[in-house]
Amino acid sequence: MLTMSQKQFEQLGADQKQRFIAQLMERLRLDLPVQTKPLDDQALRELIEDGSRHAETYGLFSEAHVRVYCAMMLRHGRDFDADPKLPWAGDILNDETLAPRDKVARLDGVQVFLDRSPPT
Repeated sequence: MLTMSQKQFEQLGADQKQRFIAQLMERLRLDLPVQTKPLDDQALRELIEDGSRHAETYGLFSEAHVRVYCAMMLRHGRDFDADPKLPWAGDILNDETLAPRDKVARLDGVQVFLDRSPPT
């Protein structure tokens, strides 16, 4: 029977987390080149780690959910969820009647609308 020590188990989780962060960094740099260009790898890594922690407070745990949350941070600022100029973000994220996938879908929907709207 295969057994793992607690330290080995924790290392496995840490390795998986680092792979996730590296993949998300690459994806965000491809999807949002203008927003990620000013950030070196360490700054982007810190944004992802911070975004992951914040996303969890809204029940967003999956990799796809964290990706959307971090993309919103890059587009609208690290505290987009509490920004009074973006009340829709907090309304969506704090709506406990919404499942996590619905929160992310609504955030995506608003972003699509914003991307298509002419600047004012």
